[in-house]
Amino acid sequence: QSRPLEAIYVVVYFDCLMVKIRDGAHIVNKAIYPAIGLTREGQKEALGLWLSLAAGAKFWMGVVTELKNRGVSDLFIACVDGLKGLPAALKRSSPRPRCSNASSIKCAPHSRM
Repeated sequence: QSRPLEAIYVVVYFDCLMVKIRDGAHIVNKAIYPAIGLTREGQKEALGLWLSLAAGAKFWMGVVTELKNRGVSDLFIACVDGLKGLPAALKRSSPRPRCSNASSIKCAPHSRM
């Protein structure tokens, strides 16, 4: 997760995948948080995968900061599936008005929650 990224993404999808991982002699559930970006040319790019036990505002601020440090300066739509703390982190991440007002939408199953 160190390659430079595009400056602008039209859509960035943030999600949570629960996976079973062997931890010694035990199998445990862990959360993996992927970010997939759609470029202005329509190409999908994997922006990163993050593993965390708790994904609150501090965790998401770290993810957003990492993306900015890798070159992302703006995104138009953030597709967020009920990930608490992420919309606030996106709004606080940049002094630029367009980024701080990025739209945040939920998928159909999560919009009922």
